[in-house]
Amino acid sequence: LLRDGGLSEVEAQARRRTAPEISEAAINGSDDLCVEAAELLLTILGQEAGNWGLRSLARGGVYIAGGITPKLLPILENGCLKRAFLHEDSRFSKVIDSIPLTLITTDDIGLAGAAFYASRELG
Repeated sequence: LLRDGGLSEVEAQARRRTAPEISEAAINGSDDLCVEAAELLLTILGQEAGNWGLRSLARGGVYIAGGITPKLLPILENGCLKRAFLHEDSRFSKVIDSIPLTLITTDDIGLAGAAFYASRELG
């Protein structure tokens, strides 16, 4: 569900829309079902990011990069991803609260990382 096209597979069956159409309708708020689907996607992503952060005790933080998430920034403002990440009702919420969550919005972060590594290795 959380891979590229996952939103398309869930909602396009009901609406016969593509993932970009669903995202656009969610961002501009023109379709309540699309908004709900996008919020569900971000909630699931937040919960899983919190799970990974807790499992690995990622004191340096959890970073979410690429895919549809940066495109859904306007929906992220409602806090659904962050609330899900924090697992507020969990007995581990204080541990998760100490783990930073960062959304990387740069499209070419992989290329930037490879260039940084290459420059460091080549001196």
